[in-house]
Amino acid sequence: MPPAVAADRRPWPLAVVASAVIAALVLVANPGGRPVGAVGRSAVVLPAADVTVQVAPGVALRVERPATTTPVPVLLHVPGGGWQGYDETDVREAFGQQAALDHGWAVATLRYRVAAPGTGVTAREQSHDVDAALAWIRSAGPSVGLSSRVVASGHSAGAPLLALATARARREHQPEAVVLISGVYDFEPDVASAPMLAPVLGSA
Repeated sequence: MPPAVAADRRPWPLAVVASAVIAALVLVANPGGRPVGAVGRSAVVLPAADVTVQVAPGVALRVERPATTTPVPVLLHVPGGGWQGYDETDVREAFGQQAALDHGWAVATLRYRVAAPGTGVTAREQSHDVDAALAWIRSAGPSVGLSSRVVASGHSAGAPLLALATARARREHQPEAVVLISGVYDFEPDVASAPMLAPVLGSA
């Protein structure tokens, strides 16, 4: 079944955006009712972690995980930045990353290849970087304390990259929910207003 999707291109008030991300986290939360990552009295506690892992050549994930005794679900965030860069901080509290950490989820922020002039990187290739992140979380995430439950969010340029990736992702790599925030899905107006983006967006 395709993941649940919430998408809009308009610049929504930040409180509404945060609510959408948090709602997605709640929908995928532990069905048993126990707080995510709850620490038992006799369990071995994994300390909080903030690590960066390479998931493909030139592609990395910054993984922040709270202290836990069990693998925790993860919010994968694809930041925006106009294709030719990205803002890794990407308004953390407004887009739900801090709320995820506060509620026992891990947060994985994607550091994808940038389509800066002269690199030859395209938006389609950047969307494959999202593919690599989803696949890594499913296959190698347990090595850093992540479970297989994933909610993915994308902002601005990161939203269509996430949309492209999840549309073609293998079933076992699909996130449980997707939140697309202020994304661009019709590239023609962007290319018309900024011709230098044509090599980046033309094949997407």
